[in-house]
Amino acid sequence: FSVYPVDPINRHGSQVCILPCEDEDAMLRETEHTIRGWKEKGWDTIAVICRDEGEADWVKQKLGTRLPIADSSLETAEFGSGIMVLPVDYTKGLEFDAVLLYHPSETHYPTEDAYVKLLYVAATRALHELTVVHQKALTNLIAQAVPEKKRMKSLEQIETEPEPETE
Repeated sequence: FSVYPVDPINRHGSQVCILPCEDEDAMLRETEHTIRGWKEKGWDTIAVICRDEGEADWVKQKLGTRLPIADSSLETAEFGSGIMVLPVDYTKGLEFDAVLLYHPSETHYPTEDAYVKLLYVAATRALHELTVVHQKALTNLIAQAVPEKKRMKSLEQIETEPEPETE
């Protein structure tokens, strides 16, 4: 798949943190620990971004026994402060102080163009902190760097493509 041309994002904060976990319970513990740390830092808007509604509902139910989770329903949610658990499709156009990307496995995000866009949306919701919590195989879209030769070819193509005509 080709590398998409994107505008640089000015994100201020810590480096992206990737936390591998042994199982689902460990992922939930790391998620809780990370969010508690963010709350101590004073971050008001926190999102746990899941692949789909089913996973978001499950994570919301499990985390809700450990942390106060804000309403994340598209019909009733007030997107203000608090901890929200959302599917990636609901997050486009939103920004949060801190984002935890939950379980971006190769199964959830195969190496295909459409999933590159979904991960881009998820990762760019974070203004200050971004953490990835996963178990087993992390998607290759994150785990493997784009080979330098392919990256350079894509950049050369971008630079030599003619500008679209404007009226």
